[in-house]
Amino acid sequence: MRSTTRVGLAASAALVCLAPGAAVAATEAESPAARTITKITCFNTQDWPAADETFIRVTGGANLWGPEHMPDNVSKHPHVTVHDGTTIGIWDDDGPGGLDDLIGRVKVKPGKNSYDIQGNGASYALYIR
Repeated sequence: MRSTTRVGLAASAALVCLAPGAAVAATEAESPAARTITKITCFNTQDWPAADETFIRVTGGANLWGPEHMPDNVSKHPHVTVHDGTTIGIWDDDGPGGLDDLIGRVKVKPGKNSYDIQGNGASYALYIR
């Protein structure tokens, strides 16, 4: 009788642990949130007095957006997805055979919606939602 009770209790505990959605909720809580880069603004170009050919790249990865022609005081709307914890860089493309110029990098942080990026003589703002 005792062994039957133990088996029954163990089976009940296993069913409680495998309640529908329990594993999914734990996985979702551990995944970084997906965010959208809604706007990039160039205040001062790196290629002054000309426009930059701006692109956004995941550090160590692929280009997310661009290159796009961006003179001073111009905004564009990339609408590309990034995840919290991702480090992205803003670059100026110098064309075939040229060495692209890094403007700066930022790490996307939960709850932070705007980033000022300055470097190499340029000044940009990035807006994430």
